[in-house]
Amino acid sequence: EKGAFTGADRLRRGCFELADKGTIFLDEIGDASLGVQARLLRILETGEFQRVGGESLLTTDVRVLAATNIDLMKAVKKKLFREDLYYRLGAACLHIPPLRKRRDDILPLAQFFLQRTAEPGRAFVLSPEVVQILLNYAWPGNVRELANAILQAAALAEDGTILPDHLPLHLRQHTAKRTPRKEKNIPLSMAECEKAAIEAALEYCHGNIPKAASVLGIGQATLYRKINKYLIMIDRK
Repeated sequence: EKGAFTGADRLRRGCFELADKGTIFLDEIGDASLGVQARLLRILETGEFQRVGGESLLTTDVRVLAATNIDLMKAVKKKLFREDLYYRLGAACLHIPPLRKRRDDILPLAQFFLQRTAEPGRAFVLSPEVVQILLNYAWPGNVRELANAILQAAALAEDGTILPDHLPLHLRQHTAKRTPRKEKNIPLSMAECEKAAIEAALEYCHGNIPKAASVLGIGQATLYRKINKYLIMIDRK
């Protein structure tokens, strides 16, 4: 309310008041303090609240979506999260597996972030080597880490083609450690990288040639030629 504290020169409506008859999204709810949790529980149970410095009760009717990356039940057992709030929020739960367990989402998400980053009239293409790196990486930071990696790559790719050197260093180092070599310090040849990227794209697309060609950023005829060149077997399961 106006005059509630020094600098409160006018009335300001809070998020729950603004979201009346709509939806409010509470991200990282597991990090909320116990004091905040108590106030949230009151709003969820009664639909009532008071503005800071206010005396009258106001009502709000909102749909609440909450997200967290921690195990809330473990937090409840450790007395870090209120059990009553847990069950109030958990009327319907949706578990989203980590990105490493839904690899079919990696390339579509990467393409989405590239399109969102690109300026009008400009397009980005993932090189075959980058496709291989993205599919092989474990993504401990999930979608946020992927978005950050793509943002960096897009900023460095002046000609529009995303190459391994445009990716964050830890991604390239991780791939290098996973690549078996008979001799140390001998890099993969371009042919080896290209073959591996084609195999990864074909596996991702379940043997669908047009889709794999689109993912790789090459024409279907070119893809067919390279499949024959490297004697790659296509599994269409």
